[in-house]
Amino acid sequence: MIQMISAPIDQAILRDIAKTQFQDMVKAVVDIEKETMAIGGELHADEEAIFYKQALSKEISGASISMVPLSFKWVSVGFFAKII
Repeated sequence: MIQMISAPIDQAILRDIAKTQFQDMVKAVVDIEKETMAIGGELHADEEAIFYKQALSKEISGASISMVPLSFKWVSVGFFAKII
């Protein structure tokens, strides 16, 4: 299930989400300017669609959050994505 996050999230919650999907990784789409993140989709495109459906932003980037060790890696998402 995709969740929209706009506040700090506990690592334990991220680990629980990872266990239900990829065991050690969570996919995310992030709007840095609005400090909002969608997590929990099977594909980055699933999370990206939430931003577009809710007209939240088109200035977004995809990310993969690895649990072991805890790290954050940027990937590009969609034609309108801002690549960081």
